[in-house]
Amino acid sequence: MIECTNNFTDDDLSDFADYLAQFDSIVSFDNETCPVCGINISETLSAQKSPYVLYKSLTEESEIISLTSVLDLKRIPYKIEKQLDTSTLNEIHYNYIVLIPFKCLNELQK
Repeated sequence: MIECTNNFTDDDLSDFADYLAQFDSIVSFDNETCPVCGINISETLSAQKSPYVLYKSLTEESEIISLTSVLDLKRIPYKIEKQLDTSTLNEIHYNYIVLIPFKCLNELQK
């Protein structure tokens, strides 16, 4: 007959010390850097690989044409996301989210 003993204790984690040590070198974020999202964007982040951020949220499809013409004139790339507005249940309405690269946000705010 084979006996099975389960002698697992917290001290058995010492076998995983090397594995657990790799998590000590993970970059920590300063939650007071950005008042909105709490993430410190590294200065080494390339502006060419900058993520798209929210520029405007529109409710009318006709507003998109005037806004995109301004963006085209300034040669700013953009993305438009169409999202269902769930605040109204009787009718179907959409919100149009205009996204631009983070590096271009300052140029439009001037």
